[in-house]
Amino acid sequence: MKKISVLTFLLIIWGTNLKAQVFISSNIMYCSPCGENQVDEYGGGFNLLFGYSLNNKLDVSAKIERCYFASFVDHSRISTIGIDIKYFPLNKSFQPYLGFGVGFVERYLDIEIMGDIFKDYENIISVEPEIGIRFDSKWIEGLYINTGLSYNMIDSNNKMNLINLKIGLQYYFKKLDKK
Repeated sequence: MKKISVLTFLLIIWGTNLKAQVFISSNIMYCSPCGENQVDEYGGGFNLLFGYSLNNKLDVSAKIERCYFASFVDHSRISTIGIDIKYFPLNKSFQPYLGFGVGFVERYLDIEIMGDIFKDYENIISVEPEIGIRFDSKWIEGLYINTGLSYNMIDSNNKMNLINLKIGLQYYFKKLDKK
């Protein structure tokens, strides 16, 4: 957590010197596990991103993400803290993008067997390529609608991977002119 905080702080300083534009994004997600030995069937979740637009084509953000799953295992969930980079090849109101993220994942399982609850969790590193489209909402200046499809490769003992479908809002704060 300290490394992510320091990295975020350094990105703030670097972004400020480049006259970067600050943004915040919130998405809801449909999470579909795939891979070997799956315990979970499907799930839903959310993510929050806090970032900087380094220029018109490149966004860097810190993310917090959580997915909850429906399965025979009680209270199965995944929490992620990570960093995302998105590249926008077109600079129009309709912007397709390519993204890449890495994160630190904690997978929680609360298993109830004959009245006893066993808690299990594992700490994992994940890699997440993403494609998506961001459009100008035209409601408020700086507000965009963001959709994306990602494949989250989680290197865990049971070879779990996730396909995430995301939709949400992204708001860019106005640049501060230095005088």
